[in-house]
Amino acid sequence: MYEGVKAYPACGNETLEHEAVTWYPVMRLGYQPFDSSLQARADQILAVDRVDPPGTHFRGFARRVPNPGPGDGIGTLVVWADGVARWISDSGKLDVWMINDEITYTWVC
Repeated sequence: MYEGVKAYPACGNETLEHEAVTWYPVMRLGYQPFDSSLQARADQILAVDRVDPPGTHFRGFARRVPNPGPGDGIGTLVVWADGVARWISDSGKLDVWMINDEITYTWVC
């Protein structure tokens, strides 16, 4: 678990670089995957029982991409040995599942 990790994955296609690993967003907590082609990988991620990081809480998400507010652009990155990570903003507004397998996104934010 790494605290103080800068990111702002609001659109779903922003990668996160941390300790020489690139993390690719798959889905936000409580939502479908960013792209339907990622559904099988999302199902695999959710099939594993993972403990929530201490102090995390789900607050929901805006439907549009707002400018980052206080605590939105920095958060906690939890990394599991199976190539899955979860980044949660300090504000609790962004909670994103990521993988270290390269994903090519078909949209621009």
